[in-house]
Amino acid sequence: MSSYFKKQFFIAFIYLIIFSAIGGGIFFGFVYSPASCQDGKLNQGEEEIDCGGPCVVCQEELLNPKIVWAKIFPVEGDLYDLAAQIENKNINHGTDNLPFVFKVYDSNNNLILEKIGRSYIMPREKKYVMEAVSLDSIPAKIALEFGEIKWQKFKLVEDLNLSIFDQSIDLNGKNNYAAFAKGTVYNKTRFDLATVDIYIVIYDLRGNAIVANKTQKDMMKSGEGKSFEVAWPKSFASDSSRIKTDMKAHTNAFSDANFITTFLEK
Repeated sequence: MSSYFKKQFFIAFIYLIIFSAIGGGIFFGFVYSPASCQDGKLNQGEEEIDCGGPCVVCQEELLNPKIVWAKIFPVEGDLYDLAAQIENKNINHGTDNLPFVFKVYDSNNNLILEKIGRSYIMPREKKYVMEAVSLDSIPAKIALEFGEIKWQKFKLVEDLNLSIFDQSIDLNGKNNYAAFAKGTVYNKTRFDLATVDIYIVIYDLRGNAIVANKTQKDMMKSGEGKSFEVAWPKSFASDSSRIKTDMKAHTNAFSDANFITTFLEK
């Protein structure tokens, strides 16, 4: 090859390198965007867009518990039970300090009572809250509101298996009470529990709650079962086949006194 052609080949090669560099710069600078934690895309093993995996931990949008229903039940004389069913839809967060207030109104929409209470709720848990009150006026409706909730992330390493067996309803009445609900709660966790709360709600066949009650059992050892009984002074049904009973057992897994703080994520 003559020196002329060698020179022309060398010049063409230099131009090729220059144009390749310019084209690559345009592609990588304006067209190609490498995966990152700020690219607005779900990639590189992220759990959600730009979080999880190699990026920062995803922050759960924390929601107040959903109020499924709230009702007031006459007990006897000026005594009433305030009850509500609530549901925590947060996947990883619960709280051992759930402040709430029942607001009771008369038929003219006048506020006649505010009953403040506190409870706890686990992630993805549906439960009841209840308060007993005495009223000077006839109530017409109630509302449930929550205070400021300090959510805690909860690492559940196993199910909190609290089961209720031998459930029964006695509508015949005795000892000045019109009806009874009975059962046996079993602690099937591997922990000794300081307190187990038990809630009982009776529904009609259309799914409307008609009465509510609660009790608790203390110092339940792992594997232990304890019987319980609650009573109502006034009759609410004459035929047990026309009602449905919902009995739930819960425990506060956030409480140090309940001996299961290993579930808390440090």
